[in-house]
Amino acid sequence: MINLTRLLKLRLTSTSCCIRPIRITSLDARSLFTWFLGGEKHASIILWRNTQISTRIFAGVTVIWFLFECIGYHLLTFVCHFLILSLTTVFLWFNLASYINVSPPKLPEVTPPDELFVNCLLLLRSIINRAFTSFQDVASGKDLKKFLKVIAVLWVLSVIGSWFSFLTLLYLLFVMLMTAPMLYEKNEDAVDIYAEKFVV
Repeated sequence: MINLTRLLKLRLTSTSCCIRPIRITSLDARSLFTWFLGGEKHASIILWRNTQISTRIFAGVTVIWFLFECIGYHLLTFVCHFLILSLTTVFLWFNLASYINVSPPKLPEVTPPDELFVNCLLLLRSIINRAFTSFQDVASGKDLKKFLKVIAVLWVLSVIGSWFSFLTLLYLLFVMLMTAPMLYEKNEDAVDIYAEKFVV
């Protein structure tokens, strides 16, 4: 888990934020980290505590990446083949159901709550507004050091992006997101020591 006690003792001050040191116990830090990962169920998948589900997700994403990147399969072709297979299966099931004494399939009706869409749109709006605010803060030139750092990071990302396709970069990001929390949890003390040296 992230050693929040050490990190929050560092006092960060800028025009946009001010974090004051607060006391957090180890239990609070673990529950905060679990909340940050999306709850206990998501945390168990991301931290590979539920290895069966984590392995399935990792294998599924790897197969999709292999289909699109290595074999050269295209998204539209994939979607059409998937729909052809699904339609054929349901067609055969409907027509053969009476012969083999099986009830025909009843396709589920999807009725997500309206609140879900409203909350997603509100979240998207706040993310876009924060991005525009950050962009404006950096582009205004008030903090030249921050401006130059952002330009340097974007340039490095553009160079890295030229080495890989977009899908491969997404796959590498997925691999890092699936393995980094697990590796951090296993090597927490060593990572905290290096992170503290880097931050300070």
